[in-house]
Formats: sequence, structure tokens, C-alpha cells
Amino acid sequence: MNPLKTTDLELWRQWKKTRAPADLQRLLTQMNPILMREVNKWAPSMSRSYLEGEAKRLAVEAFETYDPNFGAALSTHIASRLVKLSRVVYATQNTARLSETKNLLFHSYHTATHDLRDRHGREATNEELADHLGWSPKKLESFQRQSQRKEFVESEDHPEVDDAEDHLVDYIYHDLTPLQKQIFEHSTGYLGKQKLSGDALMKQLGITQGQLSYQKTLIVQAVTRAKAGKHGG
Repeated sequence: MNPLKTTDLELWRQWKKTRAPADLQRLLTQMNPILMREVNKWAPSMSRSYLEGEAKRLAVEAFETYDPNFGAALSTHIASRLVKLSRVVYATQNTARLSETKNLLFHSYHTATHDLRDRHGREATNEELADHLGWSPKKLESFQRQSQRKEFVESEDHPEVDDAEDHLVDYIYHDLTPLQKQIFEHSTGYLGKQKLSGDALMKQLGITQGQLSYQKTLIVQAVTRAKAGKHGG
């Protein structure tokens, strides 16, 4: 047996037994060459510090899910988990390409909204907006749903999620816990879910105001980390 693999397993077992931060750090240091190999692959595309942070987070997830009884080496399990790094890179690249087009769409949408409001003395219906913009009803509905995503953090007085970052929001959503996904969906209308007030959300999920606020803070922190990765050097 390869001595290095044995050391990997011994360090993993020690951390699994104690859950001590020092043991986790030793395990991360042991796995660092694997993490850095994947980070180096994507570093030219975006913030290295953000990629390193994501790689460590994915590694810890791999430590949690690793089962030596399946026969795979810990390093192999981690390497397979680190493939997810490509998702945030592709999301960021797509966001950059779509940013200019998104800005034009939002300008057109808001201009149409104001023009129709001035013309009719009321808010325009979706049918009127679609006709004015030359968009299909389906395109308008999709656009409005995406634009609601920033309301989540705005309503909590947190840093705004830029509307041109929808792909990053998609990436973030898939890494939320099941409870956080429900909160995000019903706070923003994401995935077409019904938007609920805070009271209705607490009642539906069976949680307190403090629990709701805490989970929202965790979601916003995930958004902030992703934005830092996108804009960092």
C-alpha cells in the first residue's frame, strides 16, 4: 500500500474522531497539493483567493462524506468533489458575457414601465409590457422572475445582488441547505415559487424570527462570497 495514502487515511480518521480544528488543518495541509492543482487550473479565470476558499470548503465536504469502506482513496474522493470548482468559473464567465446584454434589457424594461405608466396613469399590465417591448409573455415572465432575486438582500438591508449575476445566484442556490433553499425561493419567487411574507414563511417552515434571520444572514454571506470571487483580483 502507498504510505502516503495510509497517512491520508490516518489523518482523516484522527479528524473524524476529534473534530478538532488543529486536526482539520493538518488534514487540509496534507491534501493541499490536490487542492492547489485544481485551483491552478482555474486561477487565470478569476480570484485565486476565492478559488482557494471554495476548494477548502469542498474538501471539508469531501471529508464529511468520505467512506473508506467503498475502497476509493481519500485523495480520489476529494478530486472528484473539486470538479465543482468549474461551476463557479463558468458561472462567472457567463455573467461577464451576459452583463452588457442584461443591462440593455433592464434599461428597456424600466423605460417601458415608465412610459406606459405616464401614458395610462397606472401600472402597465404584463400584456401591455410584452406588446410594448416586443417580447413574448414567457420571456417577460422569466425576466421579471430573475429581477426579483435581488429583493431578497435588499429587503434585509444587505449588499445588493446585481441583476447581471443571475448565473452566480443559480450557482449559490444549488449549494444552499434544503431549509435555505425554501427561504430563498419563497422570499424572492425563485423557480416560480409563491412569495411569502416573513410571518407566513415562519409559519410554513415552523421556525422562529431569530432562526429565519439567521438563515437569511447565511444566504447573504454566500452571495457576498460569490461576489467577492467575481470581483476580486
